[in-house]
Amino acid sequence: MKPITFLGSIYNGSDVLIAESKKDYLTVRDDFSLRIDNEFYDIESIKEEENQFKFSVARRHDEEAYLMIPNLSEKKIYKKDFLEIILTEYDAERIPRIVDKGKGYLKGEELLFEGFEGVFTLLIKEVNEEGGITDLNIETKKSFLSPGYKEVAPNGGSGKGHKLIVEMKDNGKRMITEKYVRKSLFDRRANYINFEYNFPDFINEGEIKIYRSEIKLGKKYKGDDLESVICIAQKADYTEKFGIPIAERGTINAYKLYNQGAQIIEDKIIELEGRIIELESRI
Repeated sequence: MKPITFLGSIYNGSDVLIAESKKDYLTVRDDFSLRIDNEFYDIESIKEEENQFKFSVARRHDEEAYLMIPNLSEKKIYKKDFLEIILTEYDAERIPRIVDKGKGYLKGEELLFEGFEGVFTLLIKEVNEEGGITDLNIETKKSFLSPGYKEVAPNGGSGKGHKLIVEMKDNGKRMITEKYVRKSLFDRRANYINFEYNFPDFINEGEIKIYRSEIKLGKKYKGDDLESVICIAQKADYTEKFGIPIAERGTINAYKLYNQGAQIIEDKIIELEGRIIELESRI
């Protein structure tokens, strides 16, 4: 069987390998052999977990934006992990507060606002003698990713100078975006992570979902703490009748399989010798 290569993290004295988070769980099973940092391991069991964490956005000393997962007893996110980022979507309230009516607008004109990853259109329903907007209606075309009250000035129309305060309200929908972790730090019970590109400044919080496999090894790892180390797993092939392992070129832990096969062959030879001796005694 072709080897399966993946990244994992393990600490000195531990017998649990933390596999990288991917879109789907690893296809490795407990009858595979595993190589970590040129050492071979049997697999006792594999635990698959779907975990979800709330995050807030923090700025670090290097001015990069990091997602912060607080109140953790240990590191939960690792470099190159695949994450689902879940963000709340918001709609603009249909009737906002008019801060400045502006002037020169016409009844029936449609204006447009784009920002905070969303879009709404504004329909002018009434204007005063100077063309100031006195009544309007808003329709969200694309949900926003920032809550609360926003002072905005939609574009378009024949006038100028109007300003509105619009409340962005949770519409019950969630947007999911997929990202891979560029850097992960653990400090004071908090896990900090960031990506190749920073999140927009107006996003302050959300949730993270990961799909993690944890592999219980047959012995404890002894060595330097490893993060994002290359791991290789492989399931051996066996002959159909006697179950003798087949060790092809590149097979993981081939010497162990060779010894198993040699032992099976020797047992069969001894069994055969016993039967021959038994048959000769009957002659």
